[in-house]
Amino acid sequence: MIRTASICILGLACLVATAFAQTVGEPVPAVGFHCWIGNDGAPLFTRRIRCIADRVLRLEEMPDMQSPTIVDILHRELHFGSGVSTEKMFKANIERVRDTGEVWNIRIFTDPYDSSWEEKRPQTLVNAVLCPVDMSCTVIFTR
Repeated sequence: MIRTASICILGLACLVATAFAQTVGEPVPAVGFHCWIGNDGAPLFTRRIRCIADRVLRLEEMPDMQSPTIVDILHRELHFGSGVSTEKMFKANIERVRDTGEVWNIRIFTDPYDSSWEEKRPQTLVNAVLCPVDMSCTVIFTR
């Protein structure tokens, strides 16, 4: 009886070890965010880090898109414009943006100082708030 139990435990241990061995070499899923600094305006002038999920930008398809979503337009603006122009477009289309639910906002109290940008503190904050723990996460800022 003890011998049978030992064999069962040994077999179970081998099965568990095999299951773990199969997952060790698998690639870690990745996610990315493209962000800019926004300002909510009067009366509080609250600053926010605004982020959208980064996506593949297919340049050859963008000019011919029949009905791009507002998030596609914001993404294109982040790549070819500036954070300021993206914020203007965001505010001009705020209802469309709210309907998508694809823009995340992190409240900050002031624009990041140059030293904060050098130390990548805005990226670190976005990583801490938006990025899943078990995934590789890339954060890109357009200023």
